[in-house]
Parts: sequence; C-alpha cells; structure tokens
Amino acid sequence: MANARKQIVEKDQVRSYHCMTRCVRRAFLCGFDCQSGKNFEHRRGWIRSRMVFLSRIFVLDVIGYSVQSNHIHIILRTRPDIAGNLSPQEIACRWLRLFPPPLFKGKADWTPSHEIIEPLTRDAERIECLRQRLNDLSWFMRCLDERIARMANQEDQCKGRFWEGRFKCKLLIDEAALLTCLAYVDLNPIRAGEAKTPEESWFTSACERIQAFRKAAQGQPHSPENPDMPPGITSAIQQETGGEPDWLCPLTDRFSRKGVFQKLDEKEYFDILDAVGREKSSTGKGSIPLELAPILERLSINVTCWTQSLDNYDSLFRRILGRASHIMAHAKASGLNWFQGIRICRILFGT
Repeated sequence: MANARKQIVEKDQVRSYHCMTRCVRRAFLCGFDCQSGKNFEHRRGWIRSRMVFLSRIFVLDVIGYSVQSNHIHIILRTRPDIAGNLSPQEIACRWLRLFPPPLFKGKADWTPSHEIIEPLTRDAERIECLRQRLNDLSWFMRCLDERIARMANQEDQCKGRFWEGRFKCKLLIDEAALLTCLAYVDLNPIRAGEAKTPEESWFTSACERIQAFRKAAQGQPHSPENPDMPPGITSAIQQETGGEPDWLCPLTDRFSRKGVFQKLDEKEYFDILDAVGREKSSTGKGSIPLELAPILERLSINVTCWTQSLDNYDSLFRRILGRASHIMAHAKASGLNWFQGIRICRILFGT
C-alpha cells in the first residue's frame, strides 16, 4: 500500500523532493516520434521556459531537472523560511503575475500595478493562503503540467488527458540522497541512449551547469542560447525566462543557505557525473575511479552499491531515500514504523 503524500511532504520544513510526471499518450512528449513521423523536439524549450518562469514566482529552489522524450524529472526544495518573510505586496504581485486578470493574460512582461495589488493585500486570510501555495510542490507542478498540456493539445488539435496522472514524489532526506537523485536525473539522457556525455545532454541541469562553468572559466558571458547546440535541437527560450542562467539553485554556497551541498562543489560533481557516466556507457557496472573516492567517502556512501543503485533507482526507492536513521526518524514523526526501501538505504548510505 502506497504512503499518503502528506506523510512524505513536510510543508513547514526546508526539504528536497524528486518530482516526476509522465506523458500518457503513445506519441512523444518531446523528440522524434517514429509512429507519427513528427518531431516534437521544440517542446523541450516550452518546458524549460515554463520552469524558469515558475522558479521566479514560486518560493521553491530548482536543484535539478531533465526533460526526456515522454517524462520530466525535476528536483525541488521547499523554502518556508523565505515564504514566511514575504510581504503581502510581494505575495500579491507574484500571484497576479502567475494568474493575471483577463485583460493582461498572455503578456509575459506585465507587472501588476499598485491599484491592482492593493485590494488583494487587504484580504489577510487570502494572502496567507497564497503564501502557502507559493511554497507548495503540488501548485508548482500543476502550473507546469497544465500549461504544457494545453499547448500540446492545441498543437495536436485534440482534447483529453495529456499526463498519465498526478506527479510522483520522493523525499530526499539528506545530502547523500540528494546526490544520488541528482546524478540519476542528470544521467537520464545517457542511460536512455539520447546522449553520450553530460555536456551533450541538452535540457538537463547538468548540461546547463557545465556550459555556464565552461563559459566562466573562459571568461565569456553565459547565454541560454547555446551556440554549441546541434542544428536539430532548438532551445526555444521564450521572453518570460528573462534570458538569465541563474534560475538553478547553486550546488554550493558557503556564504548562505542557498546552496544544496556543504562539501561538494560543481567541479567535483562534474567529475562524479563523468566517472559514473563512463561506467554506464561501457559495461553498466564497475568501480568509481580512485581519485573520486574521497568525495564519496565524505558522504559515507557505499561506492559499489551507490553506482549499481543508479540503474534500479525507481524500483529501489519508492517514496523516500536517505540514511536509515533519518528515514526512521521521519517515519516515527509520520506515525509509521518504517518506509519501503529502508533496507537498501541502510546498505547504501549507512545509519
């Protein structure tokens, strides 16, 4: 029996979650569909553009993402600590940008005026409700999925359900779990045979971070319109993104709480992706190179099991992953005795 989502999601805590939503149709969400002979590659740009826009509205950190041919992975971190400090005017402005009055619908550069914001700010109960929604995973995914479904249905000239069902959600309870999930998400195109290296895995968080890192190392400004992108792939970055590359949460920020890892910087993460990616592209199993062992040892990860777990991520981890002691504490707080998958987590991450 599946656990209720309320036993997984803690709305009053800063937590990271792996969300996944899948297309229900035989036709592809993105990419080239051999059945119909149509190319839906441009839809990846729709999805990224919408995620960037929503990241400016919602009080959630986007840690990682991957847009596949028939599903989307996105790793989000709730920020009730920031949401609780937003002023009523800021909350009203964000919400009205997300759901503008009919007169302003379709205008991406529209900014609510004081005359429109003021009536909403006087309703304290409504403001508190919107404060909760702006820090809510379900509202983020709803605003993402609904927009893409409408655009796809309009393009396909059809009606009906576009997504398989409600998005799936896993709690990433500690750094070890977050690293495992982020590597799994960023390596999805490589496992699916859609890319050979992380830097060529277009429309993934790894690709964006690698391109930005390379531009910074060369002293060049980063642009979302990547000149290295092959002609068959169109980024389709819309105006609502603002053309800014900083929408992804940084991996490490030692001077604030914004970063997601305390002991792992971007270069080290790229090394891990490259090493694990090489193993999967050749034999599908093997050992991590010796020079990467200190990084994984710092996180107390069983190297062999961790590498193998990436192949069976979905079947091993259903609703939650992390160190066994953290999972047991969360289960106790939720009124449960245990969560499925705790045995492999005990082997993988220790106690």
